[in-house]
Amino acid sequence: MLMYDPILKSYSIPAYIIIQVLDDNDNLPYEPFLSNPFDLSIEQINNEETVIYEFKPIDLDDGLNGMVSIECLNCTSSYFFHVTKNNLTNSSLLTTKFNFTVPDGLYTLAFLLRDHGSPIARERFYTLKFNLTHRSIDEEETEESFLLTTSSIPFMTRQKNFFSKIFLHKFQWHFLILLIISWLILVATALWTCYRYDQISKKQQKEYKKKQQQFEIQVRKHEVINPPITVLPKASTIPNNPQNPHDKEALTHDDDEIEDTSYDADHIITDANFVLTSGCATNESNARY
Repeated sequence: MLMYDPILKSYSIPAYIIIQVLDDNDNLPYEPFLSNPFDLSIEQINNEETVIYEFKPIDLDDGLNGMVSIECLNCTSSYFFHVTKNNLTNSSLLTTKFNFTVPDGLYTLAFLLRDHGSPIARERFYTLKFNLTHRSIDEEETEESFLLTTSSIPFMTRQKNFFSKIFLHKFQWHFLILLIISWLILVATALWTCYRYDQISKKQQKEYKKKQQQFEIQVRKHEVINPPITVLPKASTIPNNPQNPHDKEALTHDDDEIEDTSYDADHIITDANFVLTSGCATNESNARY
């Protein structure tokens, strides 16, 4: 932005103007549960710190206009209760004082919810009514009563209160040590079982390979001792059993006849001539006798 000086007839050094638009603080802080006419029933066990209510105010404005603080107007006079603020979640807890027994009775507390708007902060007034009773129990019943919380307290608040009691007040370390030892025993047992199964599997594989090698060696020895038999064709087979002498003589006689009738030194004699000649010779010998 430049400014012109009519006397000096020159422009000034450039200047920057920053304009910030602020949110209009037009919304009142609001607590949903306290807007309903409900009464709470709270039970304090022994003299422990007990959560009565968790404030979660709502403000639809932005920035500081939406940040709400809670002030208890009569907690100081009763001296039994106090409000703890959590800036991260913009919430507050109403609890009894620690190690202090609150008398039984019906209590009405007044609260003022105020935002941090500027220049004017907006606020709203609420009242909270609850009936508080006290119960004294021994240590064994205290361990079982961790889950005994009021139904009006939000779930996350009850969980925080439960775990704080476990790890800060009534926790017994020997249970944790016993749990760790049991877990280590289970892990060691599982590892040992896996190791044994692995060893058994390896042993079975070795035995199987050994049996397979022995079987191959036996097969090779059997092939060396009993070589394969060569099967000759039927035309080249020779009968093992010799023929009878009578059959042998008959074959020899037939061969002689075949040799005698097959060839002659002077001329060829046919089978028919041989049959006729032999027949005539036989008839002549019979006539003589």
